Amino acid sequence: MRTINKQLMIDDKVLSNHVHFTVSEGEHIALIGHNGVGKSTLLKLLSDEYDAILLEQELESVDLVMDYILSSRPDIYAVKQRLADDVEAISDYIELNGYELENKIMTYLKKFGLNAVVAERAVNTLSGGEQTKVSLIRLLISDKDWFLFDEPTNHIDQETKTWLMEWMQAAGQTILYASHDREFINQTATKIIEMTADATHMYQMNYDDYAAEKARQERENAALLHKENKEKQKMRRMIQEMKEWHHEANAKAGARDPGAQKKVAKLAKRYKTKEHQLEQKLSGFAARRDKQQRTEYDLKHSDFRGKYLVKAEDLSLRFDDRQLFTSASFQIRPGDKIALTGRNGSGKTSLLKVLMNELEPSAGSFRLNPNVKVGYFSQQLDNLNAGHTVLEEVQSLNRAADSKLRTILAAFRFGAERMGDQVAQLSMGEKCRLSFIKLYFSEANLLLLDEPTNYFDLEMQQVIEAMLQKFEGAMLFISHDPYFCEAVSTRQWKIENHQLVDLNLVGLHEDTEEMLNDLHQFYNISE
Repeated sequence: MRTINKQLMIDDKVLSNHVHFTVSEGEHIALIGHNGVGKSTLLKLLSDEYDAILLEQELESVDLVMDYILSSRPDIYAVKQRLADDVEAISDYIELNGYELENKIMTYLKKFGLNAVVAERAVNTLSGGEQTKVSLIRLLISDKDWFLFDEPTNHIDQETKTWLMEWMQAAGQTILYASHDREFINQTATKIIEMTADATHMYQMNYDDYAAEKARQERENAALLHKENKEKQKMRRMIQEMKEWHHEANAKAGARDPGAQKKVAKLAKRYKTKEHQLEQKLSGFAARRDKQQRTEYDLKHSDFRGKYLVKAEDLSLRFDDRQLFTSASFQIRPGDKIALTGRNGSGKTSLLKVLMNELEPSAGSFRLNPNVKVGYFSQQLDNLNAGHTVLEEVQSLNRAADSKLRTILAAFRFGAERMGDQVAQLSMGEKCRLSFIKLYFSEANLLLLDEPTNYFDLEMQQVIEAMLQKFEGAMLFISHDPYFCEAVSTRQWKIENHQLVDLNLVGLHEDTEEMLNDLHQFYNISE
């Protein structure tokens, strides 16, 4: 058992004042909390302190994939570095089962849908999904007994996530991970640690039960707050009445009547004592009084006239001599909220880029209605200017008064003290929030969203879900989060076997076929 007891700081800024919890052998613990509360910082500290291996969010390594993965086994990696110049190193490498380990790595690459060529590519040239898979393989062959994951499901497809969940359910290693993926937490956590700026709170339950418990706590707190507010009003009326009574009594007591003045002085002392008692009781109320920032803003959109926003016919795309999808024909109509799923590398992001005119289709055509105004959210966050401050980044897109801009920024947790922060210094979650604010001001009537919730914490995910549910334009979004897809989408597409499949039409055909079979059976029976 390990006891974690820390104050988390970056420079002079306190992220979380008191992080305290225990980790028992074999536990799978999910860390949750607002972006910026210190989850990633904590994981990095623990990886150094306990010699645990960490799966990080972003990789900048220029090493080849095979070397990067092998570096988690320093003894074997050191010998591999000698192979090119030292013939005797070959026997040492064989003795350490180096070649056997390389074969195991190649097997993992294949299992994760990565071809053998990836092993010879530089890590920093891989896509986000490929980097996450490579990090997982590095962790799996590390021979460590304590794993630390930082957002392990970001960028990976549903198939890989399902494999990872099944592996974790059977894994005997101790695993501590930070995640905002509700399905993943629900399926893999034996315990949830909620981190706040002040403390940590432990919940021995899965995510669904945690969400229900938090809702119950909020209801109880709201009821207690209502009761205490009524009590406060009553006490303040009593204090005001005593003040008025004392003032009136003091005015009636003549300056030349020592007896009356003495009575008033005694009453004043009793009044002060009672006032102090009431103030003490007021300060001792137990309900939580968090300052709630308004978050129910509607996404603006420009008016649209027409039957469809996008119409594509026989659209095909090849990329790097690889066929992504072929003969895709579809329409996006007003009000459509389409979830696009599929394996990593199937062409989901590429389809969005085709619609953005950033990629040229290999065949076929598509047409954007002239009234369409597109808003794009990229998982690479390449629409942000790293040299801007937070306020400048929003000012560059919208000429609204600074007071309005600051109000919207505050709704996404950028308070007055953050206006001058450089975009380059923001965390991934903060950059995502800023990118979404720019989307808010774009007034688009068609949103193209590439993994919009990857770095949002659980509370901000719910804010985004509510905004998108109320959005009156159309959207096509990529997500591997079933909770998010279920909450927002009205239609589902999937790229599978190089085909774009409308899952709603598949379901409709199946229902129609079943109905026809029922009719045939009915008439056969009648005959």
